[in-house]
Amino acid sequence: MKSKYLVVVIGTLGMAGLQSHAAPPRLPIPSPQQKVDYEVTLPGDAKPLETLYGTMTGAAIRFDAWPNTNGTVNFGLNWSSIRAGSHVYISASEVDNAGNRFNGAAAIAVQNVVVKEGRVEFRMVVNWASPIRISTDILTINP
Repeated sequence: MKSKYLVVVIGTLGMAGLQSHAAPPRLPIPSPQQKVDYEVTLPGDAKPLETLYGTMTGAAIRFDAWPNTNGTVNFGLNWSSIRAGSHVYISASEVDNAGNRFNGAAAIAVQNVVVKEGRVEFRMVVNWASPIRISTDILTINP
C-alpha cells in the first residue's frame, strides 16, 4: 500500500456569497461560560499518525453563519467536497457576539448525520431557553 497524506482545505464561511433561506441572525444573549473540569496536555513527543493508507482525500470547514437557534433543529449544508460515500464528522460549539467560540452552559449535540451526494444533513439539539449563536466544524474524508 502506498502512503498518502490527507489533503485538508480549511476555511471560514460567513454570510457573504452564500444563499440563506433564514432570517439574518439577531444578537443573542450567550449562555454563561463554563470552567474546564478536566484537562490533559500531551507531551511534546506525542505525535499523531501523519500518514493515511489508500487514496483518501478530504476537506474541512468552519461554518458560523447558521441562524441563532435553540431546541431541536434540522440543518443541511450543500458542499461539493461531500460525496455520497464520504465520511462526514461535525462538531458544534457556542459562539459569543464577537465570534469567539466558548464552552457555554448550553448543552449542544449533533445527531443523525446523513451524507448525500454534495450535501450533508444533520440535527442539532441546543438545550437552552433562548436562541444562541452556533458554529460548526465539518470534516469530510473521501475514501
